[in-house]
Amino acid sequence: MYRFDENADTLACRYIVAELPDPEYFFERYDCYKILKDPSDGNLIFLADGKYGGVSLLFYDYDFNYVRDFRIQEGYKALFTEGWSDLWLSDDRLLVMGTMWATDEIPNWHLGLADVSLDGTLNRYETVCHRQDTSDQARRMARINDTTIYGMFLSYEYVTGPYYTGIFLFNRDMEVLGMKVFQENTDYKPGSIFPLADGGCIIVSFKAEGNYCSSKIMRLSREDFNPLMIVDEVTDNNIESNVFPNPAKDIVKIDIGSISENSGNRIRITDAVGRTCIDRYIRGSGNLLTIGVSSLTSGLYTYMIYNDKNELMNGKFIKE
Repeated sequence: MYRFDENADTLACRYIVAELPDPEYFFERYDCYKILKDPSDGNLIFLADGKYGGVSLLFYDYDFNYVRDFRIQEGYKALFTEGWSDLWLSDDRLLVMGTMWATDEIPNWHLGLADVSLDGTLNRYETVCHRQDTSDQARRMARINDTTIYGMFLSYEYVTGPYYTGIFLFNRDMEVLGMKVFQENTDYKPGSIFPLADGGCIIVSFKAEGNYCSSKIMRLSREDFNPLMIVDEVTDNNIESNVFPNPAKDIVKIDIGSISENSGNRIRITDAVGRTCIDRYIRGSGNLLTIGVSSLTSGLYTYMIYNDKNELMNGKFIKE
């Protein structure tokens, strides 16, 4: 750890070399992704990956003296690896974006968001299942305001590639509003993301080519992101069937008029072998639910609308 002045002169530094049972023993094995300033006391918080496997928050005072640490976990299981954050929900709550471990239901790494208190409490987390294929390396987060936050990540179908840059749009409540995966830019990996005052962003991705590296810069508006969910009130003569269009290309519409109340309901979309691709809260009122499916690969999918008590409806559709 180093601290510099405006002339780049070193003001303080510290190397961590500890032995058991010193609590800092494992810290030399950390990969640090982000340095944050604690709003309550001005001390340092390091968002890092490594101790026992999983993302941890390391607390140090301004003179680099160890204070405490905790790992983001559910029960005894680490929740994330490779975490990132640029968003304080309050002076003692942090929103973290990270790569989530594989589960029985989702057998590959995937993305997630977590609301974590500085006392180590995991308040809530949401899975961001954007595609069937494997996603890894949550790279960057860029916040414009509480309703427009971007998360940048690397997506790939196999460890050997091809690789794609992906971005998802979400809000302070961890509601995913849109998604974009640049499949046309094969083997370009995430570089950096810069938020714009108009609600859009500029992203840089890069690609290794022999002894050189090429970069691609793109400017995106908020409207460029495929909407993941919209609930509308429409007349019956505008509803073609229970689910349409079928086959679907970019969006699929589901008639939810038979469900009396949307509050607390979720929709889960699974592929032909039962892997979860989308699992989101349904927000808004109306009788027609629109889901963005452009990031899904071609095939047969099953949807289920449910709450914490029972299943409310289900059906199938084909993605072109």
